[in-house]
Amino acid sequence: MTSARLTAILLAVVCAAAACAQLELSSVQPLQVDFAGARLIDGMSLDPEAAIEARSWPVAVEGWASVTHRWLPQSGSRLRQEIAIRPDRFELTHLRLLDPGVTGVTACRLRLPHEALDGARCELIGSPRSAREIIREDDAVVGALGPEDITVVKNLAYLRVHLPGGAVDFDCQARGSWEVAPGITRRAVSWTLLRQDDGWWLLSADGKARNGTLHDLKLVVVPARPEPVAQVHPRVAVRWTDPYVAIRRLSFGAGAVDRYEACALGDAPITRDERWVDVQPVRVEGAQVSGAAAFTMPVESDGVYLVSLLVGDAERPQGPCTIAAGLEPMETKPVAAGEYGSWPVVGRSQGGLLEVTITGDCRVVAAQAAPMLFDLEDYLLDRGWWLSTQFAEGDDLPL
Repeated sequence: MTSARLTAILLAVVCAAAACAQLELSSVQPLQVDFAGARLIDGMSLDPEAAIEARSWPVAVEGWASVTHRWLPQSGSRLRQEIAIRPDRFELTHLRLLDPGVTGVTACRLRLPHEALDGARCELIGSPRSAREIIREDDAVVGALGPEDITVVKNLAYLRVHLPGGAVDFDCQARGSWEVAPGITRRAVSWTLLRQDDGWWLLSADGKARNGTLHDLKLVVVPARPEPVAQVHPRVAVRWTDPYVAIRRLSFGAGAVDRYEACALGDAPITRDERWVDVQPVRVEGAQVSGAAAFTMPVESDGVYLVSLLVGDAERPQGPCTIAAGLEPMETKPVAAGEYGSWPVVGRSQGGLLEVTITGDCRVVAAQAAPMLFDLEDYLLDRGWWLSTQFAEGDDLPL
């Protein structure tokens, strides 16, 4: 068999598997979702239970096979849900506003059949309870689901399950690092996976609802992403006490600089600042830009980055200049001769590259990029938390 023939067969097998590994919505009420032709989700329950019938209606959203809105105008515990499906993605978005004194515990529970998960190999981020020794690889737990192994996972953030029809991911922390840990804010949700006699239950509950609460969550289910589980949502600084941490640093001088990668800025000549020659063995080198220059910074995950340029010259003032990095250009503030300054700009990468352009006259010494928000977690720029805002009349719950 020729290598071309073998390649064609392998591609056909991969494509056939991909075609089978799709998500389908069989029913909204009861909620039934299939993956690769097998039942994956088989029911949903709420606490407190609905005393009246919830209204459901379809809404049209481009790129989605089906989007359904549900509205429960129950006094003291109003509920809005959005159930959306396409072959490569299922979303359940849930918002319930509870008045004080209505309930002590509120929950949203999804049932997954025993036959879907029992014995399935898995990787997860969370706190599991297992009959066997817990194995961790790269901050993720590796094991199998079922009575012989993992039966409970608390604080579940991400779960990948390997099923006969392909691997599937449950993303319980769709905002990534911005979905802060339980206890940080009242609205931070926590998920638990629990095996019981009638099936597996994936649930989010709030046991401190007696004084009223807003139970706000999103569950995303997709065919397994190419990244390892521990790298799907890379950690970024989200607390006001922590700076954004640079993941890429460039130096525009000829000499090696610790923790920085050397980078040429077009044909811009390299100059040296000799002010510290007697006290510092490393002279500060930089590239002199006159007119326009550009450089690229490779990143592992596309998203929004804080790009900072270090500029300065012993004898000449710097700027103002115009800097752009995939978003709106920004006009910089001037830096006096003999001083150094930092020019920050918010940029957005595409295809694993952050492209930065500088227009004006300046001497650039170094640049760094720190992630702020990854594309996978973006519910602010390219889309909203809700796919559609065609809510019911009288629905005044927050977005």
